[in-house]
Amino acid sequence: MKIQMTPTWIKRMSKFIVYHHRFRMLASGAFTQSPFSYSLYTQADLSQRKTFRVARPTGLWHGRY
Repeated sequence: MKIQMTPTWIKRMSKFIVYHHRFRMLASGAFTQSPFSYSLYTQADLSQRKTFRVARPTGLWHGRY
């Protein structure tokens, strides 16, 4: 139903619009992440946080499945 209500010029330009959006995201650095560190309380010591450093972050969750 929505596609029928969409203006014709948007239907014709849809792939360009999507690729343009993805290029802008890529150019702005949205798909990359710089190294970071975070601190957590661990079961070993609940009174003090332990700091972990992520040297090469990725968008993948290794060991998830």
